[in-house]
Amino acid sequence: MSEPENPADHSRRRCAIIAKGMLALAILALTACSSVRSTVTWTGEDGQVGDRVQAIFKGNENVSRFSLFRKIEDLLYDYSKDPGKESAIFDAALALEDFYHAQGFPRAKVSYEISPTKNEGSQQILFQIEEGGLVVIDELEIRGNHSIQDDELLKLLPQISSNALGFGRPIFVEATIQGFAKDIRTRFAQDGYLSCSVAAPQITYIEEGKAVRVLIQVREGPIFTLRKVEIAPDLLKAAEGWTPEKLAGEPFGRKRTSQLQIGLRQALRRHGYPKPKVLALAKPVTKAKRQNQVDLFVTGETGPRTVISKIAIEGNKKTRDWVIRNRIVLEEGKLFDGELEDESLRQLYRTGLFKKISVRYEALADEGYRAVFVFEELSSQEIQLHMGYGSYEQLRLGARFEEKNLFGTGLDFSWSGKASFKDVRTGISFVDSQFLAEELQLSFGGEWFRRHEPSYVDSGYRFNIGLDQEFYPHLRGRLGYRFVSHQGAKVDAPEIDPSLADYSKGEIFADLFWDQRDHPIVTRQGRSLTARISYAHKDLGGDIEFFRLSGKAVQYFPFTRNTRFVARYETTALFPQDGSDRIPLQEHVFSGGSTTVRSYAYNELGTKSVTGDPLGGEFRQVLSGELRFPLPFPLPLLGPTEAAAFVDAGNIGSDIRDWGFEDMKYAIGFGLRYSLPFILRFDAGWNPDRDAGDSAWAFHLTIGTPF
Repeated sequence: MSEPENPADHSRRRCAIIAKGMLALAILALTACSSVRSTVTWTGEDGQVGDRVQAIFKGNENVSRFSLFRKIEDLLYDYSKDPGKESAIFDAALALEDFYHAQGFPRAKVSYEISPTKNEGSQQILFQIEEGGLVVIDELEIRGNHSIQDDELLKLLPQISSNALGFGRPIFVEATIQGFAKDIRTRFAQDGYLSCSVAAPQITYIEEGKAVRVLIQVREGPIFTLRKVEIAPDLLKAAEGWTPEKLAGEPFGRKRTSQLQIGLRQALRRHGYPKPKVLALAKPVTKAKRQNQVDLFVTGETGPRTVISKIAIEGNKKTRDWVIRNRIVLEEGKLFDGELEDESLRQLYRTGLFKKISVRYEALADEGYRAVFVFEELSSQEIQLHMGYGSYEQLRLGARFEEKNLFGTGLDFSWSGKASFKDVRTGISFVDSQFLAEELQLSFGGEWFRRHEPSYVDSGYRFNIGLDQEFYPHLRGRLGYRFVSHQGAKVDAPEIDPSLADYSKGEIFADLFWDQRDHPIVTRQGRSLTARISYAHKDLGGDIEFFRLSGKAVQYFPFTRNTRFVARYETTALFPQDGSDRIPLQEHVFSGGSTTVRSYAYNELGTKSVTGDPLGGEFRQVLSGELRFPLPFPLPLLGPTEAAAFVDAGNIGSDIRDWGFEDMKYAIGFGLRYSLPFILRFDAGWNPDRDAGDSAWAFHLTIGTPF
C-alpha cells in the first residue's frame, strides 16, 4: 500500500499543474495571435465566390497586424467581390492612415501594391506603412478665456496617455484638438457668449517632432443678457399659478431657455393638458443702447384640457390587465395630471416586462377622454448556459431557465443548476418585484446541494425567504429567514466531532448594501460597503446557536482615466452560544484563495488538522491593495487586457476572544484581466512569510474580479 501524500507536496504539485496549464494557455494564445488569418474571400448568396485576397503589412512596429486587418476587413471583402474596384484598396489605405492618426501617429503614411499570386483567382495586397513616430502633447495652452477657467474647459478634451500606467503625456490626435476647439466655442455660447470665437489651434512641433505644443486662442466677446421674457398670456393662465424664474438681466443661453420651456410644459401637464407645445423665440435687441441683449418670447398651444373618463389597455398579449392596472396611478373621473402619468410609466417600465409603452388620449362622444395605454411586451423567457473555470472548482458548467412573467402575473420564476468537480447544486426561486409596496421585493426559494471543500464534504438542502427594500439610490437592505438541513456530510479532520457533520440550522439575517461604484463590473471609481448579521437559534428550527457578523469595504481611487488603486478591508466574526466545540466545521470561517489572500490555495490559510486539512476558525481579517492599469495594447482574440499588482494580508483566528490582526499572512503578486463578455482573471501570489508546509507561490485562474 502506497504512503499517503504529504499535504505540502500535494499543494506544490497542484500549483505546478496550474502553472503548467497557464504556460500552455499562453503558448496557445501566442500561437493563435501569430496565425490570425489575414485573407478574405467573398461568397455570395447564390454561391458565387470572389477572389482570395491576402493582406500583408510591413513597417508596423507599434500596431499589431491583427488590429490593422480588423480595420480594413470589410473593404477587403468589397475588393474580393469586385477585383476591378481598386478604390476599395485605396480606401483601405486611407482607413489605416486614419487609424494611425487616432493612435497618436499624425505623420503616418500608408501606400499599397496589388500583385496577383501564382494561383488563379488569388491576389496579394502589400500595405507599406511609414509610422512616423508617436507624438505626444507637451503643453496645451488656452488664452483669452476669462469667464471659464482652464480646468473646466479641459474636461471637454478626451485624453489618452502615452504610458501604459496612464501617467505619461497625452498622445496628440489633431482631429481631437480641432474638435476640442469647437467644443470650447459651444461651451461659451451656453453661458451667453454668443459672439465668442475660437481660432484654429496653433500646433508647434518640438523635441525633433516627438512632441507638440498647442495654443488655442479664445475671443470671448461680450456676454448677451436677457432684457425681458414674455410668455403668452393664455399659457400662463392655463399653468394656474406657475411662476417662471426671474431671468431678466441673466446671461442668455440655451440651457436657461430649455429649462424655462421644460418648466412651463410640466406645469401645463400638471393642470390637465397632456400634449402642450411650448416654443421659445429669441430676438436680439437692435437699439444701439441695448446692444448685447436678447428678448425671449415664449408661445405655444396648450391643446385640449383632459378629464380621464376611462383607462383602456391594449397590446398586452401575456400580462394580465390587473397586473398593469395596479401600476397605473392615473385616476378615472379626474383631471389629467402629467406627474401621475410619468409615475405610471415609471412603475410599468420598472417591471421589466415591456419594451415600449405609449399613451394616447381619445375624445369620447359624451364628455371626457379615454386614456389608452399601448404595450409592446418583451420576451419573458430566457435560457442561459454557463461555462467557467476556477482554480479550486476547475471546470464549471451551469444552466438557468427564467420565466419573468409567470402565468402573466409579473412573478419571476427561475430554475438553475450547476456542476463542477467540487460542487453540484440545483434550485428554484420566485421573486415578486413589487410586494405590498413599489420598492419592496419578496423572494423565496429552495436548493439542493453537494459540495467538496478541502476538509469536508457537505450535502443537504436549504430554504430561504427574504424582503428587499431600496431605501435610497445607493442603499438597499435585505431581511429574511433561512433554513438549512445538512444530510450526508462528511468531515475528514479528526479534531472535529463527526456527530456534528449532519445538523440543521434556522437563522434570521439582515444585510445592508451601499454601492456608489460607477460600474458593477468594470469599476473606475466609487466605493461599496456591505454589512451582514445573522442569528441562528434552536427556536428558529435548528440544532445550533451562534451570532455571525461580517463587513466589507472597497474603495476605488482613480489616478488617471485607466489607472486606479483599489483598497479592500473585510472581516468576519463568529460568536458561538454553546461553546466553540459545538460549532460544525461547515460554519467555520475560512480564508485563502483567489478572493482573499492570494498566496494560498482555496481555504488553505490557517491552522491545519493532523491530516493536513484546514480547520478554519471563528474570525478572519482580510486587507488588500491592488493597482490596476491597462497593458499598452490589447491581446488579440482576448480583447482589452488589464494588468494588476497587488498585496494581500489576512489571518484566521480559532477563538473569537482573540479577534485582531495578529499572525497576519501576506501575498505579493501580479495578475492579468481579460475583458471578454466577462472578466477572465489570472493571479499569481507569492508568500513572503511561509510556515512549514506552505507553498511559495499560488496561482489562480478564475472569472470575475477579486473584490
